[in-house]
Amino acid sequence: MLSTGAVIAGVIAASGALVIVGSLTAGLWYPGQLCRHWSAHATLSLLPALLCFGRRPMIGVGMLTAMVAGAWPWLSAAHDDRAPRQAGQGLSVVTANIYSKNPTRAAAVEQASTDAPELLCLVETTGIDRQDVLADPRWPHQIWAKQVSGISLLSTKPFAFEKIHPNNGNPFIEAVITLDGVAVRVLAVHAASPRSQREIIERNRELTRYATLIDQDGMPALVLGDFNITVADPAWPIFCRRSGVRRPPGHEPATWPSVLGPFGITIDHILARDLALDPVVAISLVGSDHRGLATRVALPRPTAPEQTARAEIPGVDTPRVP
Repeated sequence: MLSTGAVIAGVIAASGALVIVGSLTAGLWYPGQLCRHWSAHATLSLLPALLCFGRRPMIGVGMLTAMVAGAWPWLSAAHDDRAPRQAGQGLSVVTANIYSKNPTRAAAVEQASTDAPELLCLVETTGIDRQDVLADPRWPHQIWAKQVSGISLLSTKPFAFEKIHPNNGNPFIEAVITLDGVAVRVLAVHAASPRSQREIIERNRELTRYATLIDQDGMPALVLGDFNITVADPAWPIFCRRSGVRRPPGHEPATWPSVLGPFGITIDHILARDLALDPVVAISLVGSDHRGLATRVALPRPTAPEQTARAEIPGVDTPRVP
């Protein structure tokens, strides 16, 4: 006779196993992709049942196999190359989806800007947000776009170039700023929400557009916003490979849904190509279904061999790297 706890653990494990099996079809249809985003949670849901029934060889082996299948996309993504660590200096950056139906939007914007970021991406903005923020002296340089869902890029630095790219869905912003004398391309994005197979295809097309822009001329790039994709998605490594962007070092906190706090999934990102980043931290946004992200970005430091070579040039007063 099974105990009540064992029965509950078995039911939860069966649900988790179905999600894991569904996640294996992520590249084929919408339900499979939805399962892939939650396959790490499904993997953890099998642990209580493994403790209860794992001593039975067939059950134990089957559950371990399912857990490996569910965790594998996440473990693979965890070993991706990351942007070099940025030791607390550089440009402060925040991205925040403040949610178009948020009744406390102004408070959410203030939470996103508590530490006065020098570059701020706001997603799901409205005309009211533009009226409230347009004259804010903290960001004298601003770009606002509105189509299906609004997006804005606010900066303390002037834009050397700016363009709003239309989409079938949400527009995205391209700008160029100067960071320590080097031109850096910035993309503020809000990819299509994958609520159907058609929207998944549209989101992946948008990712391809981002990658093409990023990779067009070798310019360092910063890409931030709501990507509506997790790192376990089959389209994620393709986007990273095409664009050359890297995630920040360290753990990336969950951003959606905000009600789950750190136990949600990460669909908002701050990515860099040929730039250094600090590990990102989460920002609570009152009334929003997302959490924001904050970091610092800078030009990468010279590698040790480069510093050594410079030190060996006569007349250059640079300490030799040990």
